[in-house]
Amino acid sequence: MAERDSRFRENNRAWLGWTLRDEIYAFVRQHFGLLIVTVLSTLVGTVWGFLKEHPLIWVSIGAVTLTLAAITGLAMIDGRKRRRRPTAQTPQIELQEVRVRPAQTGDPTLKTLYVQVLPKCSTPARIEDCRGHLLRVQKWDGARWVPTELNEPLDLIWSLHDSAPRILLPGIDQWLNVFWVSNVHQSMILQTAPVPMAAFSLLNFTDTFRFDIRVTGRDCAPADISLRVRIGNRWDVPEVIERL
Repeated sequence: MAERDSRFRENNRAWLGWTLRDEIYAFVRQHFGLLIVTVLSTLVGTVWGFLKEHPLIWVSIGAVTLTLAAITGLAMIDGRKRRRRPTAQTPQIELQEVRVRPAQTGDPTLKTLYVQVLPKCSTPARIEDCRGHLLRVQKWDGARWVPTELNEPLDLIWSLHDSAPRILLPGIDQWLNVFWVSNVHQSMILQTAPVPMAAFSLLNFTDTFRFDIRVTGRDCAPADISLRVRIGNRWDVPEVIERL
């Protein structure tokens, strides 16, 4: 019995709530609708009359409208140009290629071979202040690489140039010299500035050496490469020149 009375009271409250909302909505629609329409009409008429009495305001409104339209148009054009413009890319060095290249000299009795590496631009961005460095030379003792006297960085010499920094451009190869051998020398001759005196007695044709090379440039990460080298009995046919 108590449960039925409780449900009856809840139904009455719900019915009363819906009835009050309906009455209020009907009152507002009947009495305030006309008032809102009247106020809006009066406001529009007042603004229109003011503009008719002050025609110069139309000039100001037109000028503001044209200015906003011009700014919007220029912004859209600039946005399209920016989308078409290629995105600037960060310079990046690629150091993969190694070659052995014969080179002519002014002396017909002197024959040489140059060992070179090729730094390249791996993105369309050019690389400024590019330098090559021989970090160190190590020697293989049969079980591991051991340090030698050539354990300080030396600037490598660019092919057909000096060791000064250069600008690398995409698609233009600029080789970097590491060392050279010849038919009259019994050691590898470093292409560095300067050449340490220890190099002439150390870099013989019979031992196996490791050349650690780094190329650096402005605003880009350095690139490293290591070469394992053994010349052997014939200077003109090196036994081993390969990347590690």
